[in-house]
Amino acid sequence: MFHSDTVYYRVYTKPLFSIKEINESIHREINLERIKHGLDILTWDNRIAKIALEKCLQMAKTDTTDHKGFTERVQHLRLIIFSISSCGENVASHIRRKSIAKTVVKMWFNSEGHHKNILGDYNQTGIATYRTPSGKYFFTQIFVKA
Repeated sequence: MFHSDTVYYRVYTKPLFSIKEINESIHREINLERIKHGLDILTWDNRIAKIALEKCLQMAKTDTTDHKGFTERVQHLRLIIFSISSCGENVASHIRRKSIAKTVVKMWFNSEGHHKNILGDYNQTGIATYRTPSGKYFFTQIFVKA
């Protein structure tokens, strides 16, 4: 907010990219990294993305970035995708408005555990992004081998 005489104005910022565009960009960047390492791409699964979104909402509600509840998410996935043999998860939060997807993927690339998931023995993924009213973004990518 800023003040001009007796009138207050609230400045709202519109996101530069839609959530769908951010998720697609993250998916593309992750698959490009896998291709560079001679790995198959990860196919998108909306069922996995829905569970990833639930995690984003939980992190936004508590303003934390963690893997709390991962075991329960895996159990939930196993109820809808019966052939799961393994799962992994990357989470992040970010405030910047520019280059959101590239920045998050770069953060994951620079983290040993997250990069290991990106290059892991998985074949499916779901990615979710949630933007809070204040403009903070929360990200979850779930990796599945089925």
